[in-house]
Amino acid sequence: MQRANDHWNSAFNSGNADAVAALYTQDAVVLPSTHAVVRGTSAIKDFWNGLISAGVKDHRIEMIDAQAVGDIAYATGKWSANAFGRRR
Repeated sequence: MQRANDHWNSAFNSGNADAVAALYTQDAVVLPSTHAVVRGTSAIKDFWNGLISAGVKDHRIEMIDAQAVGDIAYATGKWSANAFGRRR
């Protein structure tokens, strides 16, 4: 899971919303806390492109824990990003 997080961070930090969206399935859903639900890779690409275009950079996911049960795996972690010269 850490490799998946690292790959996601790399795609986002490269400034390439297409690369970020390619990491999601066609039926993926993103649930941002400050935005309406985002569904599907096209909308997800537009969402991340908006953040990238707004100057959000240096995205990082710090994994705290990861578990797997059967064919389901999940992780908890902290995220941070630099936006407009501030760390979020």
